[in-house]
Order: sequence, then structure tokens, then C-alpha cells
Amino acid sequence: MVLFLHVPVDFQWIDSVISKWKKGNGFYVYGKERGFFFAWKSDQDWDEFEKEYDFPQYHNCVDITHWSDILTLRVTKLEKSFEIQVMQEWFTTSKVMSLISDWREGNGETLLNGLTEIEVQVENLSGDLTKLLDGSVVEYVHPNKNARCVIALQATPMRIFSGYRSRTVRISICPSDPQPI
Repeated sequence: MVLFLHVPVDFQWIDSVISKWKKGNGFYVYGKERGFFFAWKSDQDWDEFEKEYDFPQYHNCVDITHWSDILTLRVTKLEKSFEIQVMQEWFTTSKVMSLISDWREGNGETLLNGLTEIEVQVENLSGDLTKLLDGSVVEYVHPNKNARCVIALQATPMRIFSGYRSRTVRISICPSDPQPI
């Protein structure tokens, strides 16, 4: 997590960071960072942000939805700074396995919402997904397509939310590797 507290930023900079995040794949908010802390140059920058993004008056955070509909960018107002962080949709292991099943029964080209690559938070990895904890990837082959679905654990800290442990996983559709003859 990057700290931009020593160099306060203005509204235009944060707005451009959010705009780039919205147009991209949504996995990272700044470079290869999934989040950072920052401070505003002036109160006027905060006022502009509040107006542009409809920051709720009596809440400390606002979620901005990515075009993929499975990622959000959460901006949280802290005591003396702000945090901006990518939030993935929460999946259970059974929801991941259902997604894979739907992919295998479908055309093999996309996962959901027309996407070929997604990142999600998975609660309490179980079944086949426990192999991810050993550093390996989990792969599934499409029965009618030269494609495979690859699931890999991402290098992010484990989140603990209301007693549930979760990990960020990336699920990608890739061409199948040619087999040696």
C-alpha cells in the first residue's frame, strides 16, 4: 500500500487516477498498487471530490463501480487522510466452481459479463481451490474448445472480514498448450 501523505494531491490528479482505473481492467488503481493513502492539497479539492462522486454526507466511504460490475473502488475518509482501494466481489468456493461449470457448458470464450479475466475474493478456500495455498495454479480444460480456465492466487494480504478469511484469486481464460507428439 503506497502512502502519498507527504505529497498532498489535488482533485484533478485523483479524478484522473479514478478515470484510468475505470477504463482499465480494474485490478490495480495506480501502477501495480491495489490501493493507497493520500491527503488533499486543500479543502476545495475535497469539496470537488464530494460533489463529483456524490460522497454521502454522513458516511465515511463511497464505492465507485467498475464497468465489469465485479470490482469497485472504495474511497474512505479517515481522520487525517483518505484511502482508495480496489474491492473485489466476494465468491464462495461453490460460486467459483459454479462459474467454472457454466464456462465448461458454454462457448469457452468468456467467464461472465463478456470478461476473459476476473479477480474475486474467495472466502475460506476449499475443495480443488486449496491447491492454490501450495503456490500452484488450478486449471480446467474446456471440453469442446482449445481453451483452459486458470485460477491463480494473487499476491495480496489475506483479508479477515466478520470472521471470514478470504484470498484474492484471478480467474483467466487462456488457450490450451499444444501437447507434444
